[in-house]
Amino acid sequence: AREAVRAGAALINDVSGGLLDPNILNVAAEFQAPVCLMHYRGDPSTMQGLANYPGGVVETVEAELAERCAVALRAGIYRWNIMVDPGIGFAKTADQSYACLRNSRALAHIADPTPNRVDGMPDGGLAVLIGPSRKSFLGKVLQDDGAASAARIWGTGAAVTASVEQGAHVVRVHDVAEMRPVVAIA
Repeated sequence: AREAVRAGAALINDVSGGLLDPNILNVAAEFQAPVCLMHYRGDPSTMQGLANYPGGVVETVEAELAERCAVALRAGIYRWNIMVDPGIGFAKTADQSYACLRNSRALAHIADPTPNRVDGMPDGGLAVLIGPSRKSFLGKVLQDDGAASAARIWGTGAAVTASVEQGAHVVRVHDVAEMRPVVAIA
């Protein structure tokens, strides 16, 4: 990450929220580079077996991201440089991914000064990134196995619309030209 920022990267996108490389948060703080912290459990070979959320998937993702944000703040990253991503499709079933998509607005309020929040979180909300592009949770509903199929692109458009409606500040997509008008209209 350090070399990427030195080379001009404008954002550190950490799919593990600082869990796999805790030093990445120190790098973000050192350069005051914006960082996206994604909800993450396990690793690519184990994550789907970790989709157990007894307290509810949205509530648990929110709590776990709040803890990662608190760690980032303690590392010295400014609150306004933190973006959160619920990790659609990562350690989540299709139904859980849809629940996160339908309720992603809650993530922007992780930093609200309300009771039962992580200590040390400052006032104000966070930017939210949603990455639904071509993911398997779309294919499950569409009964489509082809990640680059037309059905998945249409499904991505619907998910992007839902993301914008839920207040996402950034959407991560493969088909930028196709999704630009979707975002403009949504």
